[in-house]
Amino acid sequence: MVEKEQQEVQQKYILLQMIENQMRQIENDIGEISNRNQDLLLLKNHLDALKESKSNVKLKAPVGAGIYVDAELKNSKDVFVNVGAGVIVKKTILEAKGIIDKQIGEMEKALSQLSKNIETLASKAQETQHELQHLMNTEHEH
Repeated sequence: MVEKEQQEVQQKYILLQMIENQMRQIENDIGEISNRNQDLLLLKNHLDALKESKSNVKLKAPVGAGIYVDAELKNSKDVFVNVGAGVIVKKTILEAKGIIDKQIGEMEKALSQLSKNIETLASKAQETQHELQHLMNTEHEH
């Protein structure tokens, strides 16, 4: 094989490897975003259940990592929402669900874009594989 052709084959292999790495990273991102989206949907269900709850009811409140404390729900109509930078504001359940819906919409847009990126990369990988195959066939002809 001519040195120029060897370099071209090597470049195609490297390009193919880079594309595969990018696709794996995007697939990981899609998994993380999908999990976050599921968490948000579950949160909406919890807010619906909270809205139907009575006030002054005793419950177990999570403090994290599977640890709970005894608590009493004084108000089942409002929740406190972290709006960023450690700022917490009081919102109605309907307002909180609106915030969650907006986040879900953003997640779905991100998932859609990532899916398009995967398709583009898959096409590029297929094209690169064809070019590589052509180079290899050309090598055998010489």
